[in-house]
Amino acid sequence: MKDTKKRKKKRSRKPEAEAGTAAESRMKEISEIPEEAGGLQNPEALPEVRDAGLADQDAEPAVRDEVFADQDAGPEADPADGRAQSAAEPEADRETGSGKRTEAAKKSAAKKQVRTGRRFKDHDSFVSGIEEKARARSRLEMEEEEDQRRRQQRINRRAMQRERRARAVRRQKIMAVVVAVLLLILLAAGSQVVRKAWATSTLSEDVLAYRDLVEKYAEEEGIEEYVDILMAIMMVESEGTGEDVMQSSESKGLELNSLEPEESIEQACIYFAALVQMADELGIDDDKALIQAYNFGPGYLTYLSENGKKHRQKLAIEYAKQKSEGKKIRYMHLYAIRKNGGWIYKFGNMFYDALVQRYL
Repeated sequence: MKDTKKRKKKRSRKPEAEAGTAAESRMKEISEIPEEAGGLQNPEALPEVRDAGLADQDAEPAVRDEVFADQDAGPEADPADGRAQSAAEPEADRETGSGKRTEAAKKSAAKKQVRTGRRFKDHDSFVSGIEEKARARSRLEMEEEEDQRRRQQRINRRAMQRERRARAVRRQKIMAVVVAVLLLILLAAGSQVVRKAWATSTLSEDVLAYRDLVEKYAEEEGIEEYVDILMAIMMVESEGTGEDVMQSSESKGLELNSLEPEESIEQACIYFAALVQMADELGIDDDKALIQAYNFGPGYLTYLSENGKKHRQKLAIEYAKQKSEGKKIRYMHLYAIRKNGGWIYKFGNMFYDALVQRYL
């Protein structure tokens, strides 16, 4: 719209500029008339020329009006039409102004309606935003309540679990005390039985039947003073029953129980004589060490030579632990039950000396 107004202003200024240019041209022509008429050469003609010029000047406004009318009407317009058009222009301008005002009023009304709709829309958006915030706040409150409820449930569950664990621990403690009391009672009763059995331990008739053979082969090996020990060993090994009564087949490099009774007794005497000779060479003078070495092997004598040269059950237990790498097996003998609840290391019998001694 601004560009249109500028163009209209330019068009309205153009006829005035053209009219001014025409008037100047006319005046120039009038000023040049005396020179063309020879006024400078004929001073007497000057008044006439001046009169003619003045007449022309008097006629100049009409000329100017004619020129302006021509300029407004265009190249082919009639002066009368120009004046009519000039007279009609104010009315047209009023109609145009009225139309512009109407159009401006419509635009203003439209803008006002748009602003009003925008305000209503903004108000609706504001209200909906408040409602959405309220709903969001309500959801958050509900979520917080739900979280609090869940936390309380977890706390209650943990409390119940702790209470159950505490009850279980109390039950276990009570059971442990009861079991311990029962074990003490059983151990006490078992100790009485073991002591009575130990006090009345004697060689069986089957063992006593082999005494002559034991004395024979012990004398051949020069260990006749160890006959009672050999008889007690037979009682512990087999109680005089079976074929390999001295369990000496392994010391000969044979499979277990692969010797007859007499062969077993002969091999046992040979083996025991070798142990006696080795103990003498190591400076060990201990019959208990010989008895334990019969079960552990000659390596136990070497171990004793490095640890005091006297047999003690503690040393036998330590030696068995080293050889078995700490592996244990169940051994439900009365003596073992009384000592440790019924187990030995998985290497020989660490209580062998005590078991043999009961028959001496």
